[in-house]
Amino acid sequence: IPGVVWEIWFERDPSEQRVDFISDRIEQLTGYSKEEWFEKNLWFDVTHADDRERSRRESDAIIASESGNGSVEYRWIRKDGSVFWALTRMNVVRNESGAPIGLRGVTMDVTDKRVAQIEREQVRIQEEILRAETRALADLSTPLIPISDDVVIMPLVGDIDESRAERALQLLMQGMTREHAKVAILDITGVPAMNPQIAEALLRAARAVQLLGARVVLSGVRADVAIKLYGDDLDT
Repeated sequence: IPGVVWEIWFERDPSEQRVDFISDRIEQLTGYSKEEWFEKNLWFDVTHADDRERSRRESDAIIASESGNGSVEYRWIRKDGSVFWALTRMNVVRNESGAPIGLRGVTMDVTDKRVAQIEREQVRIQEEILRAETRALADLSTPLIPISDDVVIMPLVGDIDESRAERALQLLMQGMTREHAKVAILDITGVPAMNPQIAEALLRAARAVQLLGARVVLSGVRADVAIKLYGDDLDT
C-alpha cells in the first residue's frame, strides 16, 4: 500500500486517542519513528496550524456519522520542517453496542495531485480574469451613448470580428431596453473593413432591434458596404 496503515483507539472519548498500530512507512513519510508515534499521538501536532481545526472537525464528523467512514485532506509538517499534502481515509471501529471506540485507515502523500489541482485552479482563474478584461475592453470599445430620450448611438471603431459583432449586438439590445430607446444609430464610419459575416451581424442587430419595436439607422455606410448589404431584406 503506498501509504501508512494505522489504528487508533479510544475507550471513553475520541479526544483520548492512542496509536495502537502504525506501519513502518510512517518514518519515510514524516521523519518520525513508530516509537515516537506510539509514545505520543502526533496526529494533530504534525498537522499544519491552518488546517488543524478543520481536520479535527472533519474527523469528529466522520466519527459521529452513521456510515462511519470518510476522508480528510490536510497539510502535514515533516520532522525536518518540510510540508506536504496528506489524504487520510478512515473507518470507525465500534463496540458491540455500536459506540465508536477507534479508527483505522490509510494516510497517503497526495502532494503532486494537490499541486496539480491548485495549478489548474490558478489557470482557470487567470482565464476568467482574461475573459473579464476582454469583455471590459470590448465594452469600452463598443460604447452605447444616449443622445436623447428616444435615441442611442453606437459608434463602432476599428476591426470587427464575429465575436465583437455578437458582443455589440448584446450591448445594443441591453442598452435599448434599459434606455427605452426607439431608435439606434449604428455608426460604422470607423470600421476599416467589412466582410459578409460582419454585414450579416449588422443585419441581425437591425432585425433584433425591430423585435423591440424600435429601428436601426446605419450611419457612415461606404459604397462597398452598401453593395454587401444590398439585396438583403431589411427595412430601416
